[in-house]
Parts: sequence; structure tokens; C-alpha cells
Amino acid sequence: MAEAPGNHDYEDIKAKIRDYILSNLAERRGVTSIADDDSLLENGVVDSLGIFLIISFLEENFHVGIPDDEITPNNFRTLGVIAEMVESKLRQKSLASSGS
Repeated sequence: MAEAPGNHDYEDIKAKIRDYILSNLAERRGVTSIADDDSLLENGVVDSLGIFLIISFLEENFHVGIPDDEITPNNFRTLGVIAEMVESKLRQKSLASSGS
């Protein structure tokens, strides 16, 4: 079930993304754990389709949009990078809504 935006901290974000990747992408490749700085692409855990599945998960669960120009291998290279991107987008959203 998706939660309201703004109810997440970095560790929570990272844990949810890790759980999603392990359950939906890594398992079929025999990967059972992912460190924050493991290269998801180089280790074969995530491919181009996997990136789009992760984007869909992020949009549904954290209510953040990932514009086309941010869909780059660099932005999805590690769990830590993905979590930082989501945390940043949630912070920007929170600032925008409190400034209204």
C-alpha cells in the first residue's frame, strides 16, 4: 500500500527500495543481498527494464516523478544513489508544498 508523501526518512526509503529490488529483480538472478554501494547494473541485478520497474515502484510508493532526463544509468547505479534521489525529490516536494 502506498503511503502519503513526506512520511519517509532516508533509511526507510532505502529499506523499501532494497526490499522491492530483492523481491522483484535480484531474486531471479540469484542475488540475496544488496549493499548500499553495490553496483546494481554491473552486478546484473538491474537492467534497462529493471530501471523502469524501479521507476514505477518509486512513483507509486513515494509519489515522486522521475523525468526522462533523469533516467540515466548513473542515477540508478546503487541502492544508495536511488534512495538519495527519492529523498531529495520528497524534500523538494515538501518545501514546495510548505511554501504555497
